[in-house]
Amino acid sequence: MLSTRKIPIETAGSFNFTFEFGAGLEFYQSQSRSIRVEYQIQHFSNADTAQDNPGVDNGLFKLTYNFGR
Repeated sequence: MLSTRKIPIETAGSFNFTFEFGAGLEFYQSQSRSIRVEYQIQHFSNADTAQDNPGVDNGLFKLTYNFGR
């Protein structure tokens, strides 16, 4: 990930590595309707390529209702 400014703090770099992982389940109510539950984790850091390496972790929970496929 490349940004125009240093993130997340000024002593970190503007180039960071990112990793994502997620899992979920989908429950079908019929052929054209389903409910999906997912959780995703994202991490980014500069892998000690700058003065400071404050890694950032995010978690995202998603609930989706699909209809009319």
